[in-house]
Amino acid sequence: DPLGNRTFGMQQELEQQRTQLQFLDQPAAGRAGSPSGAEYVIDYLAPGETRTIAATAIARDPGLVQFCSTVTYSPVLCSTAMVIAPSLELTKSAPQVASVCEPIAYTLTVTNTGVGPAEGVTITEALPEGVRTADGQSEININVGTLAAGESRDFTVNLRAEQPGQFTSTARATSAAA
Repeated sequence: DPLGNRTFGMQQELEQQRTQLQFLDQPAAGRAGSPSGAEYVIDYLAPGETRTIAATAIARDPGLVQFCSTVTYSPVLCSTAMVIAPSLELTKSAPQVASVCEPIAYTLTVTNTGVGPAEGVTITEALPEGVRTADGQSEININVGTLAAGESRDFTVNLRAEQPGQFTSTARATSAAA
């Protein structure tokens, strides 16, 4: 006594793909079929796509035949992240010669040569003995803020030499994201 073909259908109505759809057909007790039922796997179902699975069954005994089916799927969840790598470059320039106690225009240029913004950029420099800022400080601290990729900013600080000599120091540009 064939019961004829049974058709299972699944239509994708959401606006995203589904993968690994699984149909599990469970025959009712006392009916033909394996105890665990039949399993059908659809690897990919596009948005709006319909797939049909047909199955044939044979009844062992007369009477009402009931089939129970379940559908499960493994959703595909994707996310995207932009990976940034800001990189700071710092240059400085000053006149080669200056007189004691005269203002010295000292220029610092910071550039973000990397990819993505550099946030919280600061420039610091401890001045050597015998050199001070125009307001008497022995250290330079500049809050630059955020530098976009490829952006440069110039800062001029007025210095003065308190004694003759040759002076060198190291300036540093740092960022929370560089």
